[in-house]
Parts: sequence; structure tokens; C-alpha cells
Amino acid sequence: MDLVAEAANEAGGNAFATDYAGEASVMASRLYQEGQYDLNRLRATEDPANYVDELLRQGFPRDSQTQSLIRRHISMPNEVLTAGVLQVVFGGDVKAYDRAQADGTLIDTAERSFYNRMSDYREWIGSVTFSPEEMTDDIDATIVTPLRESQQLFVDNPYLTRLFTTLSANEMTIDPMFDYNPDLPDVAAVRRATARCEYPDGVDPDSVKIQDKTIVITLSDGREIRVKPEPGPIPFPFVPLALPSATVVQRLTTSGPAETVRTLTAVNSDFNDDGSATADDLPEFVPVFGKQAPRYDLDGDGVIGFGDFLRFAEAIANEG
Repeated sequence: MDLVAEAANEAGGNAFATDYAGEASVMASRLYQEGQYDLNRLRATEDPANYVDELLRQGFPRDSQTQSLIRRHISMPNEVLTAGVLQVVFGGDVKAYDRAQADGTLIDTAERSFYNRMSDYREWIGSVTFSPEEMTDDIDATIVTPLRESQQLFVDNPYLTRLFTTLSANEMTIDPMFDYNPDLPDVAAVRRATARCEYPDGVDPDSVKIQDKTIVITLSDGREIRVKPEPGPIPFPFVPLALPSATVVQRLTTSGPAETVRTLTAVNSDFNDDGSATADDLPEFVPVFGKQAPRYDLDGDGVIGFGDFLRFAEAIANEG
């Protein structure tokens, strides 16, 4: 999320990142599939504790919406508060029960325990008035039907686009308007990179301390980022590098290819873009020495230094 926010800022603030664009079949059966829920079985389950167990067995989401429906149709009886919680939660410890009652936490504790472990309270729920028909109708209208209709949207609309952005309050200056461009290419949902470790020459890799290793991350466009991990409780806590967040910034219209506003291509030694790395590229390189300049950061450490100069010299030698 932070990376997208920074990339959007680099694009002027009012920008979106395309997470995915392609066939909607990737969502097949993701929200709902026929036969997933057995509503007839629920309607025939008259015991409220068994009904809740059946909801969970069928895989209904354990979210606030389901909890709200359960609480609406199955009221916690007073016997649970006065006797059931004493046994189930406090194990018969009257003093602990009285302390919870005195500090005002008893009711919250009782409701949380009752609705999460209703089957443990069978002895105290005989007075509950419960209609499995009414609750199942409510579940069908509130959960099942919306899931079924949402799933059908991915059948009726075979192409899916997912966009993401973050906006600061001061950037909310215009309302976004969305349209279609049939000429744009698909965007894969998965981005891939490879990583490898580099060690000091002549040293046994198994004996190298983590802070002496270099992690080389190669992106899909060929760019390489070199980072030094630091020892600590979190594996590889990399220090953020001074690199652009947006690989490419484009402006889109309703037809034709995207207009590229800015692009960050693979870093190489051909600084003057004449097709080869030669001594003619040196004047481009020297002024940024010791500075942060991603275009010239050949070793990916965030600052232009001797490591970049050595890689530049190697590139010239290889060209020769």
C-alpha cells in the first residue's frame, strides 16, 4: 500500500495502479458455487445450538454480519447470565463471577462466550424462542442471495479490471470517472522477481554473517536491486532505498495505446542511450558521483559510488 501511495504521488497524486486486467474466469466459484449451502437442512434444524454448529459446518463466513444475524434470531436467555456463565466461563468460581459482575465485564463476557460456544450452554437455553425458518430466510436474503448474484456478475461480464489507489485529503480535488478502452493489453495479477545471495570471494557461504551478505533482487524488466540485510528479530529487515516507486507512469484514454509519461527501464551503463557502453558515457556518469541518481545506480545500493564505477568499467571492457 505504501509503495502504491508513493508511486501515485510520483504520478501527480490522482492516479491508479492496475492490479489486474484480464478474463473474469479467475473469479470462478470464488464467492459462491451451487450447492455450497444447504438451506433446507438449516430450516429443519430446530435446536439453536445445533443450528449455529450447522452454519459453521457449511462454511458460512464468521464475520460481523453472520454474528449480527445469530444475535438477532437467538437471544441469550437470562439463565445463561445467572447460571450458565458461572459454570462454563468461571468453572463455578463464585468470587470470580462476582468480580466480573462488580467491574461491569460480566455481560460482555457472557455474550462473547455464549455466541462463540453455544453448544456448551444447552442446559440453560431451554427457554429460547427460535424459528429456523425465519432465520434461514434472513440468511438467504442477507448472505446467500447477494453472494450468488455477485458471482453471476463475473459470468455476465467476462472481462475484469481491478484498480487500486490511495489518496491524501489534499489530493481529493477531482472525482474519478471510469470508462473503457478495448485496445489496452491484459495485466497479470502476479508480479515476479528472483533473488540470490552474493558472498565475499573465497569465503564459505555457510560461515558468512547475514550482514556480510548481499541480496540481489532481479525484477522482470531486468533491473537489479542490491540490498544489505541487517541482523535482527525480523528476517531481512531491508533499509528502504532511494529508488522511484513507479516503474512506469501512463496516461490512458478511451482508445488506442497508453501514453507513456515516464518510464524507469533496466539500469545499464549506456547512459547516453547511443546503443553501447563506451567512454563517451563517462561525462554523464561523473556529475552524479556521490549522489542519489537511480538511472546511474548500477549496483542498486541507492547512492552512486565506486561500486557503480567498477560496474561501469566492466561494461566498457565487455563492449570492447
